[in-house]
Amino acid sequence: MAGAVSATMSNTLVSLFNIHMPQKANFLFRKYGKQGVTAFQFLQSIGAVTPVALGTYSHFEEDWIHATFTPSVVGAGGAGVTTNVTISASDVDSLGNSYPRVGDIVMFNNGVKGQILSKSGANPPVLGIAPLLSTDDIATSAVVGEQVIIISNSFAEGTDQPEGRVSKAYEYTFNTQIIKETVSSTGTELTNGLWFKSIDGVGINGWFDKAKSIDLDYRTALAIDGAILYGEVATNPNVTGTTTQGLVSGVTSQGGNATYTPGLFSINYFDQMNRYLDKQMAPNEYVGLLGYQAFQDVENTLSNVFTQNPIVFAGGGGKTFGELMYGENMKSIADKSVEIGFRSITKTDRTFHLLKLPQLSNPKLYGATGFTEAGRMIFCPLDKPIAPKGGAMPRLGVRYKELGGYSRKMESWFTGGAGNIPVKTNGVDSVQLYNRCEIGAEQYGLNSFYQFTVS
Repeated sequence: MAGAVSATMSNTLVSLFNIHMPQKANFLFRKYGKQGVTAFQFLQSIGAVTPVALGTYSHFEEDWIHATFTPSVVGAGGAGVTTNVTISASDVDSLGNSYPRVGDIVMFNNGVKGQILSKSGANPPVLGIAPLLSTDDIATSAVVGEQVIIISNSFAEGTDQPEGRVSKAYEYTFNTQIIKETVSSTGTELTNGLWFKSIDGVGINGWFDKAKSIDLDYRTALAIDGAILYGEVATNPNVTGTTTQGLVSGVTSQGGNATYTPGLFSINYFDQMNRYLDKQMAPNEYVGLLGYQAFQDVENTLSNVFTQNPIVFAGGGGKTFGELMYGENMKSIADKSVEIGFRSITKTDRTFHLLKLPQLSNPKLYGATGFTEAGRMIFCPLDKPIAPKGGAMPRLGVRYKELGGYSRKMESWFTGGAGNIPVKTNGVDSVQLYNRCEIGAEQYGLNSFYQFTVS
């Protein structure tokens, strides 16, 4: 092949020598942004992650102190006549106990009032109810399947005390779940340079730098996210390891639930939710976790009443979201929470702080084709159960294993025989970086949670 030649130096000619320096940007552009703040990151930012020293943990919740009953059979009656009313089997516990007792004054939903004069020993018991007014008829007032309320009681002079009553408490149990993630590289790849030298302004030397500083933690956070949001306690013995109950599963089984048609969300849905929450004696401060579609539907409906990104929430006594939920001593953490971006609405004296949860719209997760999770809304109460020594527990949180100075909130370590790792553990020309955590979700008083899903 000829060496030097007579010719005009041109781009075409010189490019044949492969000596032109490629012009490539020296940074990695994040095409999909940071791919969303996870629910776990959000809960960490507001301090809702606390330790526990056992893989199974529980708490107790008080049941109703006062109760209603429901007729299952209604006997013959007439004006002023004592009528036999059999109560529903669901109003009787496993020991045959039920709430109504002789002497109780009851009221039916048509306004008629009566007194329980007798209660049989059958299971379920039969109540003999006489109307307070001689013109009223219990048989036409007591409707099978409709609740009867107990409003008072009345006893004759010189009579004995009535039978005592006992309220109940229920134990709710949760599990931790072991979550693991790994990135690895050969020693050769560790020493391969890249055209770009930074990502988000942070310098990187090789592709493994990105994997260990961004990818590993993000994938771990997504796995934790999936557990605390969509986790389900496994009942199949073939499943390996224990699994935790996520928020969606808990609210679906124990909370308030409703559906809506995308694009047709209205202010009436807030009224519907408020009616349910009032029946649960629910607090007046809520945070709503919404997918993009849900957030958009609510925003389009309520745009004229939204307050944009309030740092101090109306109705919160001048406190930030984090302070409302976690106390004055969490001020630095609380201040971080407002950076995520909230919008708020107050309806019927109840304030809802709305947070768009990007993961519900992630096309590689819950926003994948065929999924409707982008339309999900979960409303969580912000009051705090009082804990011993004057502390408080959040209604929604994450527990992690810890004992004796050893924490499994997030463990990270290297193995392998390549790279600048603290200790080479074997002779294999590779390196591995591991993440491991043992975490579990916990929710208090799920009856006061509420969610909307796409119909």
